[in-house]
Amino acid sequence: MKLRLHRRIYRGESIRIARDAFIELASIGLTRDGNYTVVEFSEVDPDVSDVICEEFANFALAESIEARGTVT
Repeated sequence: MKLRLHRRIYRGESIRIARDAFIELASIGLTRDGNYTVVEFSEVDPDVSDVICEEFANFALAESIEARGTVT
């Protein structure tokens, strides 16, 4: 499973924080592809395999927004 997150929206540090939070649910690799960070999931826990991409993206986005100080 792969997820592409645009670097102007998702901060690199926020993606790494998300990876650390989800590490018990899957093996997670991060690579850069131009303006995107590619998140690759393998060995995903079957209980979350149908939602892990969306939940990871939501978590990383919330971290990115919070880091920019736009959440009150």
